[in-house]
Amino acid sequence: MKFLNEFLTDLRNGENIDVYLTLLVCAVIVILDVFGVVESAIVTAAILLTLGLLSFGTLATRKTLAILNDSLQKVSGGKVHVGDVIKPHSLISSDTFASATTILLSGVTLLKTTQEYTHVLVKRLAAGATIRFMIVDPVDSVLDDLVLRSWAVTDRDFHRNRTNQVKTLIDHIAKTANRTGKVEVAYLPFHPSFGMVIIDPNQPHGKCFVELYHHKSSEPNPTFEVKAIVDDPFWCEFFQKQFDDLWKFCESRERVGTL
Repeated sequence: MKFLNEFLTDLRNGENIDVYLTLLVCAVIVILDVFGVVESAIVTAAILLTLGLLSFGTLATRKTLAILNDSLQKVSGGKVHVGDVIKPHSLISSDTFASATTILLSGVTLLKTTQEYTHVLVKRLAAGATIRFMIVDPVDSVLDDLVLRSWAVTDRDFHRNRTNQVKTLIDHIAKTANRTGKVEVAYLPFHPSFGMVIIDPNQPHGKCFVELYHHKSSEPNPTFEVKAIVDDPFWCEFFQKQFDDLWKFCESRERVGTL
């Protein structure tokens, strides 16, 4: 029964037709030879035809494999390098948010991201999007940790000012005229390990961008993209859960508000 289902599926998809045709020819040859319906010369010719079909199928398969191998070689140079996945710069752009209905942002202060994409976030909020910001709580203990991790900053007020700036920007976004969306803000009581920009989570077209935070360095943060849920379900779900868990943690500390 399983073979019959696979056979019907292959016929509908136009796959393995050469294999089934060869099997059919072989069956016909055997029947004709057993019952002596045709002369041996015809049977021999049919056998040669069958061998020809098998050879053609094998050749076609080899050519397909060669094409696939060549494509892989061109894409990766024969190897997969970390640099092919992780980039030393932001991977998001205005197009990232263009049609988003749910936008999840988390990071230390998110000042640079919020400044650069305020105009897009305003448009999405007016169109009905839900936007969540999650940043560090600007209390002394957290700010002192930021100073310790920094390679140059020695004053907690530097980070306090950045946090205040982004809070002002978020307030500005939330005051969008005739908005139909929602803005929420959560405050983390510690420095996160990485920042995230998640667009339309759990949707086939969804995207997730992750920025790894380094220590005592002026180098740019390593950044990578996790493909849509249909392409990379494990890591999409992992980072989505990370955002959700942090958000719930902030809620448990009553550090979440709606603007």
